[in-house]
Amino acid sequence: MKDKIKIEFNDNERSLILESLNNMRNQLTLEQRTTEPIDDILLKFNNETKIEFEKNECLIVINSLNNFRNKLKNENKSPSNVNDIILRIISETDKKRFFKEDNER
Repeated sequence: MKDKIKIEFNDNERSLILESLNNMRNQLTLEQRTTEPIDDILLKFNNETKIEFEKNECLIVINSLNNFRNKLKNENKSPSNVNDIILRIISETDKKRFFKEDNER
């Protein structure tokens, strides 16, 4: 059984995460790389507020948010909302020791 974590998001957070994932998906499409992992995550956000992530999916979301954060900074827009989401996801994963190795549990 794979480790999973559930995180609840409000509508604004969901919107920002979806936008970041779509941006990453578009970039991967331009590079002619597979988008399947992102597509799978996008499907999880379909009318759900509490999302269950596997480790790799959580990392993909954090990466997409970080890329989106950098894009906002380059456009001289405030990335504070995105920063808050990234920090909350990291905090939730730390609470559950989500990224600790199995032998450390």
